[in-house]
Amino acid sequence: MALKFTIGQVPRTRAFQFADLMELTVLVGLSTQVSRADLDALINTGNIDADPDDDHEANTDSDAIAVTASKVKNAEDCFGQFEYRAGALDEHYPFQVEQSLLTPRKQITNSGYVYLFCLVCSRLGSFSGKKGFTQRCAKLFTELAAVALSASLKKSADVYVFDANSADRKAHFHTDLRKALRKLAVELNARPDEHLIDQQSSAGDGGLDLVAFNRMGDKALGVMAYFGQCAAQQNGWPSKTLEPKKTAGFFAMGHDPSNLLYTPVMYRNAAGHWVNDLHSQDCIIVDRLRMMRALQAVIHEAPSILFNQIRAVVHEVAGAVAD
Repeated sequence: MALKFTIGQVPRTRAFQFADLMELTVLVGLSTQVSRADLDALINTGNIDADPDDDHEANTDSDAIAVTASKVKNAEDCFGQFEYRAGALDEHYPFQVEQSLLTPRKQITNSGYVYLFCLVCSRLGSFSGKKGFTQRCAKLFTELAAVALSASLKKSADVYVFDANSADRKAHFHTDLRKALRKLAVELNARPDEHLIDQQSSAGDGGLDLVAFNRMGDKALGVMAYFGQCAAQQNGWPSKTLEPKKTAGFFAMGHDPSNLLYTPVMYRNAAGHWVNDLHSQDCIIVDRLRMMRALQAVIHEAPSILFNQIRAVVHEVAGAVAD
């Protein structure tokens, strides 16, 4: 069965998501380019996300003027996202922004494929028709995040995917969560909370997708530790930012591990700041931009099988059928 792409709701007031949607329309071939007029057209005709500021009917001239001004601003904000991304990523951005047009680059670099893969993962709800596609993308995203984490730490720590059914769980920890947590406690030079661990199911990951640690050559309490969660989804990922902190409750470590949240979303405004700083409290957000910057230094030596799978997903999406 062919992979299907559905535009779905248009997040016109969230420029970072609006820009993702428009980039996806180019990737799947619904558009050869995106202009401000195209943005205006989609705002006027698309299935618009609910917006409490705009859900009243324009019954007066002043209402009509206000709604029109709002739509113009939404289109400008979206195009501002394109311009910011092009400036922040330069040749690693797989699109070009020239003369008020967004167009695809003719040649896609390895880092460009990483961008496009993260773009797909940021809006997986738009894809249907092929069983297991979403799960496959989520698994690949977690593996890519592990490479990015290792690159960020300059290989100074051992990095593992702790997610259930991962190769690292099977080979290094254990498929049984309780046994895996006890093994992780040993790696962290920490004392496990045996009672709490015994209360858990044997399945799952305990809220932990990635773990990294540097024991600094001894078995004393207190090691450099990093706990990470991966969220390959458009919405809802902020609710996962504190999950690794809960996982830390399984161990008496003497300190809190660094808490990381990997998201394929380009969670930026046009000035490069977080869209909402609240979500970065007690958590280090690693979004699409930070992942790409970490990966650029190691992309030539990263596992070829992983990048071959990433390219395959991008090509698969490029051949998706519009629904």
